[in-house]
Amino acid sequence: MKYLPIELHTHTLHSDGSFSPNDLVSRVKKVGLSGFSLTDHNTSSGCSETGTAAQKEGLIFLPGIEWTTFYGHMTVIGGKFDPDYRQINPFTIESRIRLAKESGDLTFLAHPFRVGTPVCTGCSDQFAIQDFSSLTGYEIWSGEFPGTSESNKNAVKSYFNILEKGYKLAAVYGRDWHRDTKEDAIFAATYVATEKENTEGVIQGLKLRNTYVSTGVKAFFFLKSIEGKNYYLGESVPPGKYVLVCEIEKDKKCYSCYEVIPKTISLVGNSLGQEITSNISYGGFAKTIEIGEGFLAIKISGLINDIFSDILISSPFFVGY
Repeated sequence: MKYLPIELHTHTLHSDGSFSPNDLVSRVKKVGLSGFSLTDHNTSSGCSETGTAAQKEGLIFLPGIEWTTFYGHMTVIGGKFDPDYRQINPFTIESRIRLAKESGDLTFLAHPFRVGTPVCTGCSDQFAIQDFSSLTGYEIWSGEFPGTSESNKNAVKSYFNILEKGYKLAAVYGRDWHRDTKEDAIFAATYVATEKENTEGVIQGLKLRNTYVSTGVKAFFFLKSIEGKNYYLGESVPPGKYVLVCEIEKDKKCYSCYEVIPKTISLVGNSLGQEITSNISYGGFAKTIEIGEGFLAIKISGLINDIFSDILISSPFFVGY
């Protein structure tokens, strides 16, 4: 099993982006990503050309779309379900998410706490979803400087609140990549676990919720039980005593221009009595913990180009459910 850095939220000239399909592919290749999804607003017209260009460059391509409404945005990956976006609203969103899942597509709530009306009507989440059981994941980080953004901090809090209700959602990042940005801007990627380095493998990793978002740190996490069984991110885990094993290293290919220094690792979630924080650096880390029913996620904080920030947040282990 290997974690691949994937960008899940991009745009081209087929909607409001500035990139041609070839331009976007060249940018993805340049920053060292393994693959990406094209999620133009309410159209998949650019997917064929972009997919062909990505294949020529050896990149994994995920066909997608961004449902763009006055009530919120949803990125949908897979290219199988194509509803009339004009009929997507707070009264229909849950049924559309369910139909997308039944078709084999993946759905992610996009940038839920971005500025909305009157600056950007629809960019913030006004869907008021009550049942998250068919949703694949939640875009906890979006845009530039993701680990210090206030809107992203609110998204993380909301994501954890949903997890506390017993829902199983993957944590993902979306650059919402429309055009070139300043060279000093900091971005992240969604690292997706896969057995196969292809579209099918990445989609399966997203379905299994075996993901983490990170700004240039590669990690591998698992829980080892007393009996010696290993559990991975996104899996259901019985309550009990475990050793959390963590291996982290600098991603020297993806976003290698950042100076990233991890400082602390925090174990968060309602499966614990309280948050546990320890010092950490590149290399290995192991800690014995007792966990009850709930979720257990991992957060790594540190310095990015001398700015203290969260630099990694994982999808959780689901304890007892």
